[in-house]
Amino acid sequence: MRNGLRFDLVDLRLFVEVAQSNSLTRGAERACLSVAAASLRIKSLEEGLGAQLLYREKRGASPTRAGEVLLEHARRVFVEVEQLQRGLQPFSQGVRGHVRLFANATAICEFLPAVLARFFDTHPAITVDLQERLSAEIVRSVLEGVADIGVISARVAADGLETLPYKKDRMVLAVPQGHRLAEL
Repeated sequence: MRNGLRFDLVDLRLFVEVAQSNSLTRGAERACLSVAAASLRIKSLEEGLGAQLLYREKRGASPTRAGEVLLEHARRVFVEVEQLQRGLQPFSQGVRGHVRLFANATAICEFLPAVLARFFDTHPAITVDLQERLSAEIVRSVLEGVADIGVISARVAADGLETLPYKKDRMVLAVPQGHRLAEL
């Protein structure tokens, strides 16, 4: 490959269409290009790579070994491009923020469902990545910037973080009558 070669997605898409259809004419049609323009683009791509990509015959075109390698990689590129488009799509639809919220199991099961439902009603353009973690891990994650907000047990030290009371979780002990802990 020559230094400075830049792949154009139009050229890669054209090459994939030609290689898959085994026809320069059909590939050009699928890529919405004239046959002459398609031929010139493929030739330029081959010159840039320094390798022949297609066997051109009267009854069509088929990929050379170099063409097969390019085809394999080009297909992966287009899968990645599609994933990129899906990943960015929410932002084009108005998403203006993303919050990484780590919480312990109690908070996730007992307190957050109703709160998050109200939040999403009033802030539909913000996404929340909610993950369950142990309280000590949540503290570390917020300190390291891995999480934006954490809901932890008050018994866990949160040095270096601003903490605000959120909810009280009342716990009870269930034991058989007459158990020595029943008197506590």
